[in-house]
Amino acid sequence: MDDLTSTTPAALLKQLWPKASVSAPFTFEPGVQLNGVQVLAGVTMGYRSYMNPGGMIREGVKIGRYCSIGRNVTIAPGDHPMDGLTTHPLCLEGLRYPRRPADTSRSARHSDTVIGHDVWISDSVIITAGVHVGTGAVIGAGAVVTKDIAPYTVVGGLPARKIRDRFPPNVAEALLASEWWSINDAGLKTLDFNDVMGCLERFDELRREFGTHAPEFTTIG
Repeated sequence: MDDLTSTTPAALLKQLWPKASVSAPFTFEPGVQLNGVQVLAGVTMGYRSYMNPGGMIREGVKIGRYCSIGRNVTIAPGDHPMDGLTTHPLCLEGLRYPRRPADTSRSARHSDTVIGHDVWISDSVIITAGVHVGTGAVIGAGAVVTKDIAPYTVVGGLPARKIRDRFPPNVAEALLASEWWSINDAGLKTLDFNDVMGCLERFDELRREFGTHAPEFTTIG
């Protein structure tokens, strides 16, 4: 990668993704593609993940490797308190910011928003803040995700609900254990992707022959 210290963070981010609005700090691996999207500060994206036009990723989201994100997707939209006098940001200017009761489902979410590896997020999906989407999950177009999604699960709807498992539990567990996304691209490209069981049988061989792709994150800002 070219020298990343010769200009301002904003200029570097615009140089790397001229068709996107990316705020610093932004942490990424090589191959990330952002086209016509807005990414706010503190986001992390893994190797070869991409996002199509019209979407937004809010602060503090972590996205794994090989994720495919469709058009007009919003991840971790802003949250508003509902237990005080007003939901308007006016409450931030008051003497005391409204607090939610400890037993509400909203307060029970995670403090971060995490998208695993190899997740397919279809067009016009909304993933609320504090949700964890497991590796290998698929989210149908237009879904609103308000709860965690287990790995290798297909969900859809408003709110999103489970439609089916992508694979039998033993296969999903084997795929998670394999961490295939850490194998070098050159090895993965030799696989017959339609033969999942055959892929599982070859992962150890590919690691020996082609090696692994260790994390190589760069942070700008």
